[in-house]
Amino acid sequence: MARTKRGTALHSLHHVIDLDWMKKAYRLTRKDGAPGIDGVTAADYEANLEANLVDLLDRIKSGRYRAPPRKRCSAFHPSKARWHNAPCR
Repeated sequence: MARTKRGTALHSLHHVIDLDWMKKAYRLTRKDGAPGIDGVTAADYEANLEANLVDLLDRIKSGRYRAPPRKRCSAFHPSKARWHNAPCR
């Protein structure tokens, strides 16, 4: 999208996102990863895929969707001699 609109600031992709786009995006995601922060696995989500995507699309377009926070872990950073939060791997 950004390549076709060079020099233009993209503030929202609401006009680009539709159900077909979301289905394609879901097909391209890995399904063997760990469950999300909400505990839902890819298999659980796929069991009711159409309804889940329609609900997600509605929340995105209405502005009610907020991405869940990423899990974070504390780790000691030796070169800075202090603890810091970092995304878990």
